Amino acid sequence: MRIPVVDTRGVQLMPCTPAKARHLFKSGKAHPKRNKLGLFYVQLCYEQEPDNQPLVVGVDPGSKFEGFSVVGVKDTVLNLMVETPEHVKDAVKTRRTMRRARRYRKWRRPKRFSNRLKRKMRLAPSTRSRWEAKARIIAHLCTILPLCAVVVEDVQAVTRKGKGGKWNAAFSPVQVGKEHLYQLLRTRSLEVYLKEGW
Repeated sequence: MRIPVVDTRGVQLMPCTPAKARHLFKSGKAHPKRNKLGLFYVQLCYEQEPDNQPLVVGVDPGSKFEGFSVVGVKDTVLNLMVETPEHVKDAVKTRRTMRRARRYRKWRRPKRFSNRLKRKMRLAPSTRSRWEAKARIIAHLCTILPLCAVVVEDVQAVTRKGKGGKWNAAFSPVQVGKEHLYQLLRTRSLEVYLKEGW
């Protein structure tokens, strides 16, 4: 295993060994830090020009737990296991109950047509939170590691032949969610590679 390293400007450098990190701390050339995920990394007290090798993060989506693994040319840098978010379903149920309670009151507020979802692609809140959580974790990893690509296990949803093909492409929340994830990763200028899961 390796420890992520950034310089004083926050530029990502190649990870180092635990022994090298201890040497940097004792000599006063670096400080220990933790990011928002709670991952430990080293911040140098000086600037250094990066000479990075390509690092790739692999994503294994699951229904209850998800796996993330950062791999270099020779070594495995980091392994993570994360619980999938499940609080959104209860939050949406509470929001629906509160909305219905407001509608039963005598007071009526004027209609607001600007927030309607007509002619817009809609993504269910639970699906959005589940797949955007993966993108947020990769974004946090990009702040401390020089990642260049993402390899995702392509979850296969069961498809059926439908009229026109439109229903067949977007009937499953898994299908819609993973396409949303791929689009988010490409906007971060990361190359996305798909591997079939068996």
